[in-house]
Amino acid sequence: MFIRRGVGRMMFAHLGRGARIRDHNIIFDGKRLFIGDNFTSGKYNYFAGGEIRIGDNVRMANFVVIETTSHYFSDPTTPIKNQGVIRETVTIGDDVWIADRVVILPGVTIGRGSIIGAAGVVTNDIPAFSVAVGHPAQVIKHRAPDNQEKG
Repeated sequence: MFIRRGVGRMMFAHLGRGARIRDHNIIFDGKRLFIGDNFTSGKYNYFAGGEIRIGDNVRMANFVVIETTSHYFSDPTTPIKNQGVIRETVTIGDDVWIADRVVILPGVTIGRGSIIGAAGVVTNDIPAFSVAVGHPAQVIKHRAPDNQEKG
């Protein structure tokens, strides 16, 4: 089952044309979720409550976590729960493929045309047209725009 466009317009800050979100996704605050055209989300994905901006033609597999909050923890004499929360926007550019079980942390930007390999943990920005894998995700290859696969 997918979220229907009419319902989606009420749930999200923006839901692009042709966007498809499979069932069993957890979306904490859809009013801060901006989804571009032709987005496809697999099952069991987690969208945290902060601002998330997803571009056009993004493909997201299953069990992906997009986290927009974290905790301050610099003062070891104060319980972490009392040190406050960091909220940072996550931005995913156009034509990005995010494989299964990827975790994207607060404040990260994933550039246009990039691929994030399965089970990667994205802790820093990923440049456009990059392939990144691992914990933390590291760029292992660049995809030149003139060599993009067609179709």
